[in-house]
Amino acid sequence: MRNQTPVLKSSSLSLAPTLTHFFSALTRASHFAWWYLRQISGDAAYENYLRHQRDIAAAPLNPTQFYQESLKRKYVTINRCC
Repeated sequence: MRNQTPVLKSSSLSLAPTLTHFFSALTRASHFAWWYLRQISGDAAYENYLRHQRDIAAAPLNPTQFYQESLKRKYVTINRCC
């Protein structure tokens, strides 16, 4: 008796769909991580402000004015917990 190894078809060896799904999921995860990092760091504050101003149909500030206003809101008033 001879040991015969099963013959595998080339279609069963294809990893392309699996790798495609993996890299697609990896791309989505990295985009979400980048979005989340920008949100919690405040880097996306101006874009969020513009989106809000567009929703309420108000005239937005330019980036310099927005930055100055945000600094004023942050440092003009006393914000102490104790």
